[in-house]
This record gives sequence, C-alpha cells and structure tokens, in this order.
Amino acid sequence: MKKSIALGYNKDIDHAPKVLAKGSGVLANRIIQLAEQEEIPLLENPELAESMMQLELNQNIPVEMYAVMAEILNFVYQQKVE
Repeated sequence: MKKSIALGYNKDIDHAPKVLAKGSGVLANRIIQLAEQEEIPLLENPELAESMMQLELNQNIPVEMYAVMAEILNFVYQQKVE
C-alpha cells in the first residue's frame, strides 16, 4: 500500500523539519495530488516513508534522521534549480 509523508520547515520558527501530513492508500494519494497541484517536489522512497510513518503529526524530525533530511533537502534544492 502506498504511503506518503508531507514535511515542512520554517527557518524562523522550527529547529528541524516536521511532519505536516501522513497517510496510506487513499489519503496518501490525496497528499500526492495536493503536492502536485502546489508544485511541491516529490521524492519517492518507500523505505523512508515507512520509517517516517512512525512519527507523529507536527513532530520534528529526530536527530537520528538528520542525514536523511540533508539528502531530501538537497533533492528539493536541485528541483528548484532546474
């Protein structure tokens, strides 16, 4: 079953990215649809999505996931540059 996680980060408020939305099945598809409508970059990584599904909504990404977050932020930056 497809799973989706939406992350957000406000450098003025947050000390780390946090989980804004998460879901599987129909809800996952809706999260993807909304991201596409807003032209938000999408990264497909089922293993990462599975591990992030364990996080609570509005929870900051834990320190243990910072290396992965750096890869995600690099991906997003590359998408904006192109």
